[in-house]
Amino acid sequence: MSAGKILFIEDELSKNVPNLLRLFEKHLSSTEKNSLNAIENDTSGFGARNEDVKAIFKENPFLDIEYSFPGALKTVSEKHDDYFLFIVDRNLSSLPSTLADIQAIKPSFSENMYSQYMEREGDYLLELLATKGINCCSSFYFMTAYGKGEALRNEEAISKLISFDAFKQSNFIEKGKKEDFLRLRDEIINDFRALATFREIFEVFKKGWLDNDTRKKFVASIKDMDNWQPANIDTNAMNVRQILESIYDALAKKTTLIPAEIYKYGEFKTLQRANGDLKMRSIIGYLRDKQEISGVQLPATDLIYSMASEIMHIGSIKARASKYSNHALVYGLCDAILWFKSKMVEQGCK
Repeated sequence: MSAGKILFIEDELSKNVPNLLRLFEKHLSSTEKNSLNAIENDTSGFGARNEDVKAIFKENPFLDIEYSFPGALKTVSEKHDDYFLFIVDRNLSSLPSTLADIQAIKPSFSENMYSQYMEREGDYLLELLATKGINCCSSFYFMTAYGKGEALRNEEAISKLISFDAFKQSNFIEKGKKEDFLRLRDEIINDFRALATFREIFEVFKKGWLDNDTRKKFVASIKDMDNWQPANIDTNAMNVRQILESIYDALAKKTTLIPAEIYKYGEFKTLQRANGDLKMRSIIGYLRDKQEISGVQLPATDLIYSMASEIMHIGSIKARASKYSNHALVYGLCDAILWFKSKMVEQGCK
């Protein structure tokens, strides 16, 4: 399986060549850039078709593009696991699709649904991905001309599948709004390749086993691994420790691995929860004695937790931490997350 790609769905590709160049510049080859510039600078009067623009990206290892609702529906239905990031235009109606076109892809798509989702086809794609267990709060972004205030056609159903209030705050990209465009490019798309490298790690967020706040901490740690400024190492140590605590918190709440008496009566309050009670040393020791944690996972949890705690308590300078300490913390954390993922699967968590 690939490291994961971006799926970009926009029905007016030929009118948005400049935006494609600006959004995906770091993910395009010289040939692709030249081809897009040739379309943009064409003076023949014939213009480009959507399919011409899509064809330019045929060999791109990071990006797939769809421009019609049936095409997007087919890709999302059949290959959603290939994608790490979905960027979707809510309104895909500039190229009208018949009910027969859609039912050829998804026979259960009814006439009522056709009416419901007309001019808001992206709303259906969001629901479809959410029902497949995709963590849409961390991987799905709407491009819209309608703003956050307009209700989705299926908002009640969506609200049962994802944390919709948080989604509406962070996952709507308003067309024509400069700050939203820059956020999409600089904070979402341009981080993609680094994040996709850790795709197997991000499956725990995709499944919702760890929450979006924990995901943000992990993303920050990845992005700043090579920053050896003391303040950054201190922050990374705090993030790593909190992520480890979140792992054991999730195991205690979602599985039967950790007894209540160990989980409930902690020696300290966790940093991210004012009333949380995690007794980390007892939890790690208990799981070690039960042989639930062994091999490289033991240092990846025990030693990495100790290392992060030491840096937090006395500071990275006194702890003599370096950029390599950052790497050790992040990669040790990755082993801990893979162990966590294996235990969630063993416990039958979906």
